[in-house]
Amino acid sequence: MKKKHKLSKTSGNERKGNVAPLNGRQKRNGVISIYFNKYAIVYEPMDDEYTKLVPPEIDNEINNELSCLIRENPKKAIDRLNQLKRQYPDYPRIYNYLANAYSFLGDSEKLIKVVEENYRKNPEYLFAKVNYAEICLHGDEIDKIPIIFDHKFDLKMLYPHRNEFHVTEAISFFGLLGRYYLNIGDLGQSRRMLKILKDIDPDNETTQLLKSIINQKRN
Repeated sequence: MKKKHKLSKTSGNERKGNVAPLNGRQKRNGVISIYFNKYAIVYEPMDDEYTKLVPPEIDNEINNELSCLIRENPKKAIDRLNQLKRQYPDYPRIYNYLANAYSFLGDSEKLIKVVEENYRKNPEYLFAKVNYAEICLHGDEIDKIPIIFDHKFDLKMLYPHRNEFHVTEAISFFGLLGRYYLNIGDLGQSRRMLKILKDIDPDNETTQLLKSIINQKRN
């Protein structure tokens, strides 16, 4: 039986490591941002260096229309995403959504292929790192995970030029690390990741999954 792969959720709006404790919260443009000592976790849409790789209308289509279509009609979404991938091969979010569409179809082989392709083409893109690490975690290649993150298990260490990270980036990163630490037998670090996830979004699916896995380990 093939293993099912579940990737970290991306919204398209993201435009033993040292994780700083929470400093507080600040409301900005009506949206609460959680501030760590060295960076902020924000909940509003963010632009990044990848946004400029496609026209605004294409970025909007991918992050809104196709994001919904993946759930409603993944096969149709895949056709359009593959077309866009041929037009804009350097835009990493296309690969993310393709992987999610294959996940909805249960096609693990194509999912793995597109995740690996994204990581090869965009090794510095956080979701490319996280999703490839997810594949390694499920594929018994856990020793590759520290290499994927350059032995830097902290967002600011990975991206020293950035002062803000979108909530989807943070949840995906800390959720993956929480399960990685469990797999190497470091329950303390895994609980630490869970505490951070609870601070960011206690009801998130990733937070609840890690909580459930940790509870199973304790029992």
